[in-house]
Amino acid sequence: MGCYGCGVQGSPYRLVERLGGTRADVWLAVVEGLEGFRRPVVLKRVPHSDPQGIQDLRREAQITARLHHPNLIAALDLFEAPREVVLALEHVLGVDARELARPVPWSTAARIVGDAAQGMAHVHDLRDGRGRPLGVAHGDLTIANLMISGSGHTKVIDFGIARRAGDAHDRQVVHGTRGFLSPEQAAGQPIDWRSDVFSLGRVFAHLMTPRGGFQQTYVGAASSTSGLDAPETVKALLRRMLAVEPGRRPRMQEVADLLEPVASQYGADARAVASFVRSGSLERLEARRQRLAAHVELPDLDELLPLGEPSDEQLHTRLDELGEPTEIDGPRRG
Repeated sequence: MGCYGCGVQGSPYRLVERLGGTRADVWLAVVEGLEGFRRPVVLKRVPHSDPQGIQDLRREAQITARLHHPNLIAALDLFEAPREVVLALEHVLGVDARELARPVPWSTAARIVGDAAQGMAHVHDLRDGRGRPLGVAHGDLTIANLMISGSGHTKVIDFGIARRAGDAHDRQVVHGTRGFLSPEQAAGQPIDWRSDVFSLGRVFAHLMTPRGGFQQTYVGAASSTSGLDAPETVKALLRRMLAVEPGRRPRMQEVADLLEPVASQYGADARAVASFVRSGSLERLEARRQRLAAHVELPDLDELLPLGEPSDEQLHTRLDELGEPTEIDGPRRG
């Protein structure tokens, strides 16, 4: 649904089209300023008639405002309009991981997940003004909440149900997305960084699984990795991420530190990710760019692509030359 020219009352934001949403109404918009300044943004809007939704939006804004990392979505503004409260977020021209052709090659999936893990390591390390850990957990790491830009970079989005250590917890309500919940989250228990690691492991397995083959019900770490087309060292790391016992899961920074070198070894850098995204989503990306280009000045997709994009032939030749990746299985924790 388009609405360009409609605005959020008392603000410089002009609505372009509705993107979806449940409790919060999510819109693509343009912020306008002096000298013809225009920038695309995403707006999450909650009406005053939903006090719980407003409380959740304010919590999301407080958390997101602390995030300063290239692999995390950025908060731009939080304001109150006559009939609603609105959170403005960075817009990413790209696709979410649901839209990728699957199975995603394991090295490309490793780059995507490694980028997300770098961002989430930053989230898990957040501290207050006195240096005390905030204990933030995203709580909804799914393929829908990983955004891959046209330039091949991954950002974690939607901190709508993120919680800090000590936040009120209702055991009767399970927040999150079926198929990506950790065992403790599915049981209604409080969660921490370890639950996010499990969920990201489920995302990793999902990306490498052909469409229709992903089991929504968790069947154990060994069964979740047995049929995947990936080196044993990568599957060993994935099994650790999917450990039922939270204490056996690696920290996010360890996941990132292990995946990024092996992805690079196999040529899966941002250029390769961008090439893969475009191979299956070029028309979708271009359509989104054109819709925005009617309202703001945007570069062509080719200008977003990192320099030195490898051809498919070069990439396959590189993979054949490398053979098995180096060992990345870290020490087990018990």
